Amino acid sequence: MSWSDSATITVEMAIGLGAIEESDAALVLEIETETAGTSSAALGTASIETSWSGLGWFTIEDDPDGKIETGGLIADETVSESDWVDVTASVSAQTIRHLKPSRFGAFDARTATLTLLDDETRTWDPLNMSGPYVAGSTSLLREGMRVRVTATYGGVSTRLFTGFVAAWPVSLGTWPAAEVVVECHDWFALLARAQTAELGVAVGSGETVDARIHRILDAASVPLVERDIGTSTVTCQATTLGGNALSMLRAAAASDGGEIWVAPDGRVTFRSWAEMWTSDQRNLTQWTLTNAPTGAAAECDYDGDPLVSNDLRDTISRAILQRVGGAEQDAVDSGLLALYGSRAFSRTDLVNSSDTAVLDLAAAIVATQPTMPVRISSVTIRPDIHTSALTMALAARLFDRVTVSHEQITGDTLVRDALVVGVEHRIEDVRWATTLTLQDCTDLIVFTLGTSEIESVDMFA
Repeated sequence: MSWSDSATITVEMAIGLGAIEESDAALVLEIETETAGTSSAALGTASIETSWSGLGWFTIEDDPDGKIETGGLIADETVSESDWVDVTASVSAQTIRHLKPSRFGAFDARTATLTLLDDETRTWDPLNMSGPYVAGSTSLLREGMRVRVTATYGGVSTRLFTGFVAAWPVSLGTWPAAEVVVECHDWFALLARAQTAELGVAVGSGETVDARIHRILDAASVPLVERDIGTSTVTCQATTLGGNALSMLRAAAASDGGEIWVAPDGRVTFRSWAEMWTSDQRNLTQWTLTNAPTGAAAECDYDGDPLVSNDLRDTISRAILQRVGGAEQDAVDSGLLALYGSRAFSRTDLVNSSDTAVLDLAAAIVATQPTMPVRISSVTIRPDIHTSALTMALAARLFDRVTVSHEQITGDTLVRDALVVGVEHRIEDVRWATTLTLQDCTDLIVFTLGTSEIESVDMFA
């Protein structure tokens, strides 16, 4: 796909590699010894059962009797550059989405929907054993296959999506399909169905949130090269690790007040509250979006009118938080309470090491929130039309601070500041539209940790 001599989109698949199968890593493994019985090893919805018949157990990794890999949530094959197959010529359309649904919500998994032209050749039909992607009478088109989408502009390549095929569609229609729509997702979708093994003894008391996140990712066998974990000073209580991997990751990040997501390059990414609130990326405008461009640097014109919301969806007057095994901590903004009533955000699964830390977090959440009901919640830019939009679509990052300036027909100008918390690329042969989901931060001032500028709250002094 190309929109100019210097802008292209490339879609690649590591066909046959990275598939999630019943022979892959077992996160829970129990095998009885010397007594008759049944043992099972399970990963998400996949499972392997073995039984003892008096003749002995099968040997782990002794094919074909039974195999349990140790490489993690995906097969432990190494995907090298030579393994990637360029399928761009078959892609007629693609949509890439990543979203934080609300200020207090967690990031969803990044998804990609690819429309592959088949022209009734059954190239992309996993039931076609005469197709080009078959090995040993087995189709290589399957769940878990690695996928990546790359944009190249001005000689610089930027990853838009890195993930796995969620499911490969199969049709039993009379006529071969003209196109095949393939859904893909990132690590979060895999972690959402991974159960980590319960430890016999609690570990990790006093470790920092970033260390806890690494511990959970280790238990889920996410490779180190697929992580980008920042640093935190907030400490955690001990854990036995048993439970859903994604839920534990989100609880750990929330205990810091930070954010966790999967980046376009496929890495599980965490940034602490302190890292985010003290960064120029969040405190200083990175881009100006306007319908009256002046040609200034880092300025981008947009397509149509921004979506304006006028509600209190992201405004609270109190935060009621609780750590596991701890007491409920309630922080209140008396001014907002009087103005809007009791609008509470609550959470009970935090893993902080003390109730004091939870109260500090609740106070900081209440004190550092936008309070303006009129906000710009999304804006669409057109990389296929405006060079500035193409530059922004490729360079913008989550939590970039942007200024949206909309000149109205009356001559008035509505100006709001916001953080980028979601992106959707809709790319076809001759059209590329990118919608940015925004979280208002107009009335949030720049502050310095270690001072009393957050209404005397200093969570990280």
